[in-house]
This record gives sequence, structure tokens and C-alpha cells, in this order.
Amino acid sequence: MGRWLPKGEGADMESTAGVPLMAWLMAFVVQLPLFGVWLAGGIVAVLRRGRHPEVSRLMLIALGVLLVSGIANTYANLYLPFFVRDLGLGVAQWVIFVKGVIHTAITAIAWGLVLWAALGWRRPAASEA
Repeated sequence: MGRWLPKGEGADMESTAGVPLMAWLMAFVVQLPLFGVWLAGGIVAVLRRGRHPEVSRLMLIALGVLLVSGIANTYANLYLPFFVRDLGLGVAQWVIFVKGVIHTAITAIAWGLVLWAALGWRRPAASEA
């Protein structure tokens, strides 16, 4: 059985580049519901693109960004400790902080696109104009 903590150099067959297989599985299995919702939303957007092409395009972009960002963030959470461990605690904390800020900004922009797609495309009714 694999170890729970990263091994670093000299990883055995049960690990992927120093990260145990169990850590990989736990990191990605936790994310599966979100990834599934984003993929399902992308499929619905593709199926409905004939009726609402602009909305579908915005949703596909936003959901694609959320999916790629979620996978990249999970990957970074697994491997970033290996890259910053020799930099000293202060620098390592800043690197991890900056990664978090970047991920949060990308996620916020993607959710903004989702809101724009869902609510921003509607034209005002004649009575509202």
C-alpha cells in the first residue's frame, strides 16, 4: 500500500513522480462531482447551441476554464510542495499564496462568464424599454 505523504526522490512503483497513487486518487476523486457537473453543462451547451449560440459559447468557455483550472489547481496542490520545499518557509508561503490568488481570480472570472451567459444575454421586454 502506498504512503500518504509525498516521498520525494526515489519513489517506488506505487507513486507518480514522488506523489503516492493514493494521494492522486484522493485529490481527484474529491473533485469528480464538480468535474462531472462542468462536463454535463458543456454537453448541454453544445446540444443547445442552435437555439442560443452566444449563451452556449460563453458557457463552454466558462465551463472549460473551470475544468482546466480545477485540474491544474489539484495538480499544483500535489506537486508544488516539492518545488518550493528548498526555498525556505517564507518564500514557499508566498508562492503558494500567489498560486491561490491566481486560481481564485481565474475561477471568479469563469463564474462571471457563467452569470453573464445565464443573465446578460436577455433583451429587455418592450414594456421595460
